[in-house]
Amino acid sequence: MSGRRSFVPFPQELPGSSGGGGGGGGGFTAIRITHAQSPFAALPGDYVVVDASGGPVVVNLPVLEGPSNASPGVRATTQAVTVAQDSDTALSSTITVNGPAGVQIDQIAPVNGTYVNSFVFGPATNWTSPDALGLTITWANLGSKGGYSIAE
Repeated sequence: MSGRRSFVPFPQELPGSSGGGGGGGGGFTAIRITHAQSPFAALPGDYVVVDASGGPVVVNLPVLEGPSNASPGVRATTQAVTVAQDSDTALSSTITVNGPAGVQIDQIAPVNGTYVNSFVFGPATNWTSPDALGLTITWANLGSKGGYSIAE
């Protein structure tokens, strides 16, 4: 794990966790970021908790392994990244999540299935407070030709 990442103090392990791990193996690395760390380059397996109360935050998704980019004859592992709004802070600025170059990402309902280059939530978007407080979205490479899908 690189020195730039700090763990979020969680009172209990989150679903799917294995105590940390960023980058593989089914675990995740929990990171809390603010406007000061923006733009933030997520890694496969990151669980990024965003405090956008001090200014807008940008999270850039990495290239994720999955069925759409598996080598022939190799069983695909599906990697994911989760972005969550820190519900203990105000959603007073936008949170922008970008797919990697050339990869679009799905949006949540009611426009799910509509892939975009950037998913934005917060003030002056379709997803604002109070409904977007604590909003947690996981994107994964599930093999969709549209791009990274929302993992349920």
